[in-house]
Amino acid sequence: MKLPKEIYLNRKTVYKRLFLHILLILFFTWGTWQLCNKSLTENYNYSKALIFMPLFLIVTIIWMVVEISKLKERKPLITLSNEGISFSGSYFSELGIVKWEDITSCFDANYGGYTESSLFILVSDNETYINKINNSAKRDQFRKLIKTHRGALLWSEVRILDCNIIELKQTIFQNIKKQ
Repeated sequence: MKLPKEIYLNRKTVYKRLFLHILLILFFTWGTWQLCNKSLTENYNYSKALIFMPLFLIVTIIWMVVEISKLKERKPLITLSNEGISFSGSYFSELGIVKWEDITSCFDANYGGYTESSLFILVSDNETYINKINNSAKRDQFRKLIKTHRGALLWSEVRILDCNIIELKQTIFQNIKKQ
């Protein structure tokens, strides 16, 4: 991968997820409707299922809204330059460019028990970059997020990146070794 390089959102992947969410919403809506009809016409009590089906429906709608919000992003998610790497996002944009000499490691791994992989980038001193965040409450919240993301200063879901993750990691490692 030649530098500078901008990595954008893989919209095709997000659209596939949206389609899956729509199918789940239709299934949970149909299931809730069927359970309501059976509860009214039969003697069997479907109360537990009637509680869980709408909850699953609500959770699926929330996941769908999160996926839709990803589509609003028009800027590159990751920018690689000769100086370093930067991520876009509410916290990451305030960090600025993370210099190659500060990066100690890069790896992808499953995060939080999900089957989806995330890319993690570790630096030698997180505090140098965290202190660039102006709002102290946001700074404290970001410190907590770093702890939950394996101590990485930067992270992103691999599935939403429109690039080959192996090439991306190779580029990152090559630039770390240059320093």
